Amino acid sequence: MALDTYADLQSSIGGWLNRGDLNTAIPDFIALAETQMLRRITKAKNDGRMLPRAMVFNNNAFAIAQGVEYVALPSDFLGVLSFSIDAEAVQLDYVSPENLVYLKQKRGITASTDVPGVYTIVGAQFQFLPLPDQNYAGNLFYWQKPTPLSNSNATNWILTNHPDVYLYGALTQAAPYLMDDARMGVWGGLFTAAIEDMLTSDPLPNDRSWLRMESGLTFRPNSTTTFNINTGDFTYGP
Repeated sequence: MALDTYADLQSSIGGWLNRGDLNTAIPDFIALAETQMLRRITKAKNDGRMLPRAMVFNNNAFAIAQGVEYVALPSDFLGVLSFSIDAEAVQLDYVSPENLVYLKQKRGITASTDVPGVYTIVGAQFQFLPLPDQNYAGNLFYWQKPTPLSNSNATNWILTNHPDVYLYGALTQAAPYLMDDARMGVWGGLFTAAIEDMLTSDPLPNDRSWLRMESGLTFRPNSTTTFNINTGDFTYGP
């Protein structure tokens, strides 16, 4: 049986389990498998691994509004690859929330608005420094979460290219529901192997290392501000 749509996947899971009475439970098995997929994908990203290139998404008109410090992350956001304001030839630099607070204090109240140069992530929001002095269109490349399957979303890149991930993931979730402990290890092992194959099948190339600068140098200070590279401090003019 084909495994190229959400409906076909459900039918196949019922067939592998040799059960015809699980129509209401099988969507839950699939949803739970997707939760585990995302957890393992996120761990791979946090471990510094390059994810499949199918997960790269480019929003080249990300709205950065004048005077707005916090902007919501995209709903399918998993992590930034690069962030720039191309019209200003500015590559935004990530800093930790603690460092952004420090840099904000160093800029002082007389240098509050300009082209954003650094950002951090606080909860589900970007935070920018300086505050945008006008509206900007950001060019945001980011890792995109896989779109969950549903009746209105019949397929995604994982089901198309790696249907075994979905099949074995759902069967793993079915085992405790059916109290079939003997199969849990089998399905679980196949699920883990399928995810690893997916992660290594077509990773985004890591072409080179970029020079990282002192974060204080990565945004344009106020015209009356100078930066002391020896101390890491800003000096504010009259």
